[in-house]
Amino acid sequence: MKPGGIMIFLGSIPEICLHEWASFTTKDFPENLTAENGEVVKIIMTDVPDSCPVEDILWDEQSYLEMFHDAGLGLMESLKPLGDTRDGIAWKAELNIARWVIFVVRFISP
Repeated sequence: MKPGGIMIFLGSIPEICLHEWASFTTKDFPENLTAENGEVVKIIMTDVPDSCPVEDILWDEQSYLEMFHDAGLGLMESLKPLGDTRDGIAWKAELNIARWVIFVVRFISP
């Protein structure tokens, strides 16, 4: 990326592995409740035919920020969108908890 270049990065928030969502479930993985930063957590996607567990790495927001800093990226903005009852989707936890964080970062140094 050139200096001044901008990237949009989508990351999961730690709460993603603790709640029930419109498109995936975590209820079969009680070990998610005690997972710590950097550990594997599991979910099952409910909106696709394959119900095999998907593994993810639990990362907190501070870890994302440290990664950006180490890569020479500066945070411009972070967004945590929520579902809205007017969306026409049967949201679950999304109405009160953002499952994703959208980071907008700028390349500041090589």
